[in-house]
Amino acid sequence: EPHVVTVEPDPITGGATVWTATQATFYVRDAVAEALGVPASEVRTVGTPPGGAFGGKFLLHEPLLALAARQLGRPVHHALSRYEEMLAANPAPPTRIRLKVGARKDGTLTALDAELVQDNGCFPSSMSILAGVLLGSLYKVPNQRVVGIEVLTHKASTGAYRAPCAPQSAFALETVLDEIARRIEMDPMELRLKNASGPGDPMAMGNPWPGMGMRQVLETLAAHPAWTGREETRRAGRGVGIAIGGWPGGTEPAAAACNLESDGTLHVHIGTVDLTGTDTSLAMLAAEAYGVEPERVRIVTGDTASVPFAGSTGGSKIIYTVGPVIMEAAAERLTRWEAAGIGDGGLDEVRAALDDDLDAPAAVAALDAAAATGSMVTAQTRRRIDVHHHFIPPRHLEAVLAQRESGRTPAGAIGLLETSIASGITSTLEMMPPSTCIS
Repeated sequence: EPHVVTVEPDPITGGATVWTATQATFYVRDAVAEALGVPASEVRTVGTPPGGAFGGKFLLHEPLLALAARQLGRPVHHALSRYEEMLAANPAPPTRIRLKVGARKDGTLTALDAELVQDNGCFPSSMSILAGVLLGSLYKVPNQRVVGIEVLTHKASTGAYRAPCAPQSAFALETVLDEIARRIEMDPMELRLKNASGPGDPMAMGNPWPGMGMRQVLETLAAHPAWTGREETRRAGRGVGIAIGGWPGGTEPAAAACNLESDGTLHVHIGTVDLTGTDTSLAMLAAEAYGVEPERVRIVTGDTASVPFAGSTGGSKIIYTVGPVIMEAAAERLTRWEAAGIGDGGLDEVRAALDDDLDAPAAVAALDAAAATGSMVTAQTRRRIDVHHHFIPPRHLEAVLAQRESGRTPAGAIGLLETSIASGITSTLEMMPPSTCIS
């Protein structure tokens, strides 16, 4: 899928609404706001489902198109052709790595010296920083010097495509470790296990690893038949080797909100886009935390003006960052309903009352008891039951408000409700005292 963007300017605030197939709606919002010189809240980004990204759809032409839309005073739509995509999108950066690693005879790594030269195309980036972090963080090496050189050339600008710099860094580092293992006549698995970083060990920039599963991965592989039976495989004429790569996932904060709707479905509101089937996994997590079937969970992906903040969809991290907050939000919603004495049976009773247009005293009483929990579904469902599917047409609004302000009996308001056609609930009901509701 090529890059496709639509921008509608806001002549009042100076902001804009951006529709784009992006991996990072909030990142696009901030970049467009900076280009337009307005607060981030004046830009609304609507992330449309990407048909493929692989790290190449964080940000491209959105700020430029926002400026064009402002200049023209009208919406702008831009779609790259396949030819333009190859010329102007974000490929991975070509990289040359010179690497030296020092080790004792017992296999302890002592020093790492690296120089990375990257072809960034026509615009600068920060990919060499990430490459340096990957080179100097996976193993415990007390002495390090990592130099990154970014070269600008007359080529397409590079981007975060397919774990940027991770394949290049892993190839260089793992190749050198194999050479060391041969020099000191040490098993390459043992060498890696001896020096693997773990939680709390320093990364290249000095920060401790908050979590690190490299040792567990290596130990699992060491016990696998592919490794334990390697000599037999080699005698059969097939090569067997070992290498490992890492990625600093789980970055960026995240938030989620859960609402139990009047039809009994749990709606989970998030700010990430579904890129690789993450919505399915997130729905399963919410269902398990709430105690319902996944079919009763809906993942609602909103725009940046209507959903809680979430980081970019990429870096193998969405399940690790958004997943826990969804489970926490779902569990909190369940706790509040249980505290109010409303179980799934009570919700079924409410749904039956709404579907059959019948009174549901027990459900109404349960919803009243839950009002203190602040549940959105409590207020919405109670209003629907109270007014018996009737609402006040706009032409009767002034009459109802006048009765409320005068303090007179609500009989007139009840009459207005009874003569209204049942088609929905308007904000009129929220302005009426509870005594005017029909139960």
